[in-house]
Amino acid sequence: MSIVLNGTTGVTTPDVTSDGLTVDSTTLVVDETNSRVGIGTSSPAEKLSVSGRVFVSGSGYITNPTGLVLGQYASNDVYIQKPSGANLSFWDSTTNAEVTIDANGNLLVGQTSGIARQEISFPVSSVIGFRFNMTDTTYNNAVMEFRTSAATRVGYIFCNGSSTSYNTSSDYRLKEDWVAVADASTRVNALKPVNFAWKADGSRVDGFLAHELAEVVPEAVTGEKDATEMVDVYDEDGNVTGQEERPVYQGIDQSKLVPLLTAALQEALAEINDLKARVSALEASNV
Repeated sequence: MSIVLNGTTGVTTPDVTSDGLTVDSTTLVVDETNSRVGIGTSSPAEKLSVSGRVFVSGSGYITNPTGLVLGQYASNDVYIQKPSGANLSFWDSTTNAEVTIDANGNLLVGQTSGIARQEISFPVSSVIGFRFNMTDTTYNNAVMEFRTSAATRVGYIFCNGSSTSYNTSSDYRLKEDWVAVADASTRVNALKPVNFAWKADGSRVDGFLAHELAEVVPEAVTGEKDATEMVDVYDEDGNVTGQEERPVYQGIDQSKLVPLLTAALQEALAEINDLKARVSALEASNV
C-alpha cells in the first residue's frame, strides 16, 4: 500500500488503493508495490524521488556510518560522510566512476584506483585560479610533486617564506658519462631568436619557433612539427557526434638553453681573456 502525509495538517484521511496508501499526493507517497517513496511527486520513479529542494538542518556527525550520510556539521557547513575505508564515487549514466574520492582521501578522475589525474578549469571571473598554502614542512616545502609511473620523483615546486623554485631532477647520482659542452658558440650562433605576435591576443614577445629550436637543442622541445590528433566532438547533451582533426602544438622549455648559453659565454670569456693577454704582451714588448 502507499501512504501520503500532508506537511501542514499532518496525517489526513488515507486514500487506500491496491498498491498503497495516499494521504496527499503532493506531499508524500509511499508506493509499497514498487518499493518507492515520493516527496512532492505522486509518481516516484526511483527508490526515493524528490521534487524541489532538500534542506539539511541539525548538527553533528555519525561515528562509523554504515552508509552515506548527508548532514550539517556546524551552523553553515554541510558535509557528506562515508564509511571508513570506503570510496565515494560519482558515476555517469552507467556504472563508470567519473570522479572518486578513495578511502585515503585521494581525488581520482576517470578511475577508481591508482595515481590521481585531474583537469581543473576556473571561471573567467576568478581573480586567483589556484592557490597553494604551505602548512606542513614534512616534505621540505614541496607544494607540488611530479612522479613517473614508477613512482620516481622527477620534479617539484618548492616554496619558502619569500620565493618559489621550479625544480626538475638533476642529482649527479642520476647521471653518468658526463662531458663538457663542446662548440657551444657555434651552436648558439645557429639559434634563430625572433620577435613574434601571439594569435590569441596580439601581444609581441621575443622567443623561438619550436621546430627551429629543435634542430639545435632538441632536448628543449617537446612534440613534433605539424603533429595532429583525432578527437571526439560532442553536442550540447554530451553525446559524441563525430571526430575532428586538431593540432598538437609543440612546446619549449627555455631553461634547457641555460647550459648551452653558459658554455658559449665561457668560451667567449676565454677568448676575451686570451685577447687581453695578447694585447698586454704586445704593449709590454713595445715599451
